[in-house]
Amino acid sequence: MIPRPALAVTADALTAGRALLGALLASLVATGRLGVAAVMLAVAWLSDAADGRLARASGKLSRLGNWDFPADVIVGAGILLGLALAGVVPLPLGLIILVGLGSAFLALRNPAVGMALQAIGYGAFLWRLWTERVPAGWIPILVATGIALLERRRFVRVVLPSFFRGVASAFRLRRHDTFRLPQG
Repeated sequence: MIPRPALAVTADALTAGRALLGALLASLVATGRLGVAAVMLAVAWLSDAADGRLARASGKLSRLGNWDFPADVIVGAGILLGLALAGVVPLPLGLIILVGLGSAFLALRNPAVGMALQAIGYGAFLWRLWTERVPAGWIPILVATGIALLERRRFVRVVLPSFFRGVASAFRLRRHDTFRLPQG
């Protein structure tokens, strides 16, 4: 049995590691190492699924708990930056999306804006994996499917409502208190 404080430390390590993966993913995608990038994206998604469970099992808020969602956004932004640097997404458009949505996410602390940034990066990357017929391209899809099945209740009860409330408050330029998604 792992001691409860160690669970929180492990959750924090996963969160920090995922933020660092964002920079690595930008480099991998920009240099065309799509198979390795696909595996690293799957690792990032698995760490995201695990860190919240570990933090909740520890019985206390982890030190980096407030940085969990920004770490997720960094991963999506890293993917989009890599695609822009590789010329898959026109560089001016990629930078406009990154600066526009990234700034709005930081200024408003709005999860919906961060989710939109991630969705653009992930969607464009998965499309590239598909069109380039990257052999490892199935790995992030398999991982996303597994996580979706395990987290389907939380997705329907917490993530979707948070997204739609966030979209409404973003149009009103209402700032949130924290980067965190609601618990549930």
